[in-house]
Amino acid sequence: PLPVWKCTDCSEKRVIGAIEELEQYRYTDKNRFFLLRHGIRQGNHDNNGRQITINSDLSQDVYDLTSEGVTQIGEIAQKLKESGGVDMILCSPFLRTRHTAEIISKALGIESIIEDRLRELNHGSKCEGEDKPICMPEGVPMDFDTDHGDGENFRQVRNRTFALVK
Repeated sequence: PLPVWKCTDCSEKRVIGAIEELEQYRYTDKNRFFLLRHGIRQGNHDNNGRQITINSDLSQDVYDLTSEGVTQIGEIAQKLKESGGVDMILCSPFLRTRHTAEIISKALGIESIIEDRLRELNHGSKCEGEDKPICMPEGVPMDFDTDHGDGENFRQVRNRTFALVK
């Protein structure tokens, strides 16, 4: 059997007749993805390290990075630069992630792109500003389709984030 590829965009077909020909068409560069959560943010933890505020509503977004978070991301940006940098920076629209991306962008000399599909799970109004996710009741099985009040479920998060890399 011969390998045959059909382009999903233009329907062109390519039949490969030899290993040398297969080698000619293979991808040589692999994509590498680096996922980085934002630096330490304001209102994030109490003195015991416990999270003290849930902030998933963009209209209530007031939490920037702490000075420690700025330093932390600066160090990471330097390591990224030393390792060859990146081609693209995407961030969610939240203040803390935009600031994180800005620090890295400046260090690497490239622009960052704000991408709404990268926002956090919307916990819904019941959880906003709380110290624990009360929108996820105890004893309720957590699967991809469990609703979080007027927020979103994990399947919805997966669908919007996966749509970004398609």
